[in-house]
Amino acid sequence: MAMPCFPESVRHTRWLVFALAVLVTAALAGLGLWQLDRAGQKKAMVERMNERTEAPARAVARLTPMDDPGHYPVDDRGRFDNERSVLVDNRIRDGRAGYHLLTLFHTRSGARVLVNRGWLPRGPDRQTLPEIPRVNGEVRIRGHAHVHSEKGLVLREDRLEQQDWPLRVQRVNRAALERRLGVELAPFIVRLAPETGPARGAQLPREWPQRQMGPQRHYAYAVQWFALAALAPVLFWLAGRRRPNQQEEP
Repeated sequence: MAMPCFPESVRHTRWLVFALAVLVTAALAGLGLWQLDRAGQKKAMVERMNERTEAPARAVARLTPMDDPGHYPVDDRGRFDNERSVLVDNRIRDGRAGYHLLTLFHTRSGARVLVNRGWLPRGPDRQTLPEIPRVNGEVRIRGHAHVHSEKGLVLREDRLEQQDWPLRVQRVNRAALERRLGVELAPFIVRLAPETGPARGAQLPREWPQRQMGPQRHYAYAVQWFALAALAPVLFWLAGRRRPNQQEEP
């Protein structure tokens, strides 16, 4: 009895299935390796962040020359400029719309920095801005340096020159704020620690985002991609085992 002879087109189809299996498996394995690389980067980032948050607190002037001052603790003394504050719009707390209140702060050493004092609820309508709590006299500020990202989607650009104080902005643009304030600002914002003043009666709710999550999620994604990479050849092999319909001899 003669062995079945598969048509040329069938052999080509099987080679095509084999090639697709190799490509798909390699792509899935590559995605797994990419997630492992991302996990390594995230782990290094979290370790660097933890080292910074546990470092000794520094004055604003000492952090200003750094290329990346983010997350370092800040401890300084100076005065708030109660006449010049900035309201960062669209900040939600407990389901309520509000603002983050940034106030210009003059340190003893002459440095100027915006201090995020916390959250203020929005007024009864968009035209009514909240009352800004005043902080008089020299005070001590304690918190950590936060470098704002100036990227992101905004509904419209802020026209600071057309606004009176306090300014209302959708995002923090340091260069634009420096032009409006007429001063050079530190390249970061001080987020006040939740448990600090700076003055009795002027403390606002402060719930800063927690530290970034570690690399665990990336490891989980890597396991999923590697599992799919291991499964793909099996599925292609099962598909290739299906015998083609043999034509009946006349």
